[in-house]
Amino acid sequence: MIRIGTAPMNWNSDDLPDLRPKIPIPQVLREMVEAGYEGTEYGTGLPSDPKSLKAMLEPHGLALASMFCWIRLEDPDSQRDEIERAMAIARTLSAMAVRELILGIRGSDRRIAVEVPPARLSEVDPAARARIYASLGLTTPPASETKVVDVGPRWMVLELADAAAVRALAPDLAAIAEASRALGITGVTAFGRARAADHALAVRSFAPAEGIPEDPVCGSGNAAIGVLLDAAGALPGAGREYVASQGRELGRDGYVNVRVDPETRRTWIGGHAVTCIDGTRPE
Repeated sequence: MIRIGTAPMNWNSDDLPDLRPKIPIPQVLREMVEAGYEGTEYGTGLPSDPKSLKAMLEPHGLALASMFCWIRLEDPDSQRDEIERAMAIARTLSAMAVRELILGIRGSDRRIAVEVPPARLSEVDPAARARIYASLGLTTPPASETKVVDVGPRWMVLELADAAAVRALAPDLAAIAEASRALGITGVTAFGRARAADHALAVRSFAPAEGIPEDPVCGSGNAAIGVLLDAAGALPGAGREYVASQGRELGRDGYVNVRVDPETRRTWIGGHAVTCIDGTRPE
């Protein structure tokens, strides 16, 4: 059985505390129930003491779900405090019989990368291109030639004028789904070059025909871009390696590392990684 929950930060945002006047937590919980939610994530305004937390939630019939918690490890002097903050949250959740805490770790040097299968590029029929452009709401043609790139999933890849144009897209997802099925592609990946210190490209990937309206961080979509740019001799950055930003339009802030091996011309996709399960296989 699937039960739907929400989070206190949809009422009181930690990231934007001045966005609106603070709403009292009793009102927040009451409005959760009125909206039809059965549970809440742990977060803003909820007490850390398990007894107090249980007493607050029970009258509303709300179950406690997990919590997404960022910890920042950039500064070695604050790492111990950051880890203890996450452990304190974990202890509260554990006392409430919640079995997981979702951690986002910033500043970790641990990364993982995977090699993309050999790719195939193919031309796109002008009528098919026009259909996709219309579904994306484009009023000007892409900045470079649009192609279908097959890296397992088949993406139609197009470059827009810049990162701002990518972030401003308001696609007709039903039209993209229909066109994708007709063309036999997974979906559409758009990218634009960015003037930013921490990323070279902004990326968005739409695959509504596969049940994914927009992928917040798409490995195969970014791989397809790397293949296309390498074939055109247009890879950004130095050393045939760059970082792409994806997911901000969905409330995420994902970064994908893309590297093309200069000898094999194979593309690698990677990023920061967190060990969730560690162990050995019995002999």
